[in-house]
Amino acid sequence: MAFIVYQTNSKTGTVYAYSQEAYRDPVTKRPKSKKTYLGRVDPVTKQIIKKNTEGKRNRQKLGLDAVPLEQRSDEADELIVRQAQLIESQKRQIAELTRMNERLLKDFQKLKAILAHYQ
Repeated sequence: MAFIVYQTNSKTGTVYAYSQEAYRDPVTKRPKSKKTYLGRVDPVTKQIIKKNTEGKRNRQKLGLDAVPLEQRSDEADELIVRQAQLIESQKRQIAELTRMNERLLKDFQKLKAILAHYQ
């Protein structure tokens, strides 16, 4: 009997899919199982991206780019747009926080120089 097993890498959060087949060892008469790697699981579509059989690293992108355009739903397209907007918003916030941090650092250095002068 074969079934699919999902394992998550705790460091990267990547989910991998394996086919696990249970069988009985004829010598020891004990049950055993054999796992065969199937590929990575796309975090968005939950589909298995098959392993590259050429022996090279699988360079296929995960995410919505892995789904052909004709299979994408309107929700997926909206998700792509919202994610792009969120990324741009966060880039603007990072830039503003960086500028604010630089101003605060300059003010801190001025205060430090004033305090050093009075000590």
